[in-house]
Amino acid sequence: YVLEAMDYISEHYADPGISVGSIAQSLGISEGHLSHIFKKETDYTLNGYITACRMHMAMHLLRDRRCRVSEAAERVGYRDIAYFSSTFKKFTGSSPTEFQNS
Repeated sequence: YVLEAMDYISEHYADPGISVGSIAQSLGISEGHLSHIFKKETDYTLNGYITACRMHMAMHLLRDRRCRVSEAAERVGYRDIAYFSSTFKKFTGSSPTEFQNS
């Protein structure tokens, strides 16, 4: 189930509506069971793993200087650019703009 959840996340990370519930439903198991086994096997919460996937993809997108921060945010599933920026800064230690300019 953990590998299937990871596959699902890698395919759907850009969907703003991705959630523990949508992942569990796609696998046909309960949210609680999925959350428990995912954390046990990976040391990540599901939401933490989704965020990590999104941030790694955003970093990849921002390395291409032609990609605007707002575009990167949207392409990795964030509707709120301010929330994306604060999450990105927590994850990388720099703002998306600082990251892009470094």
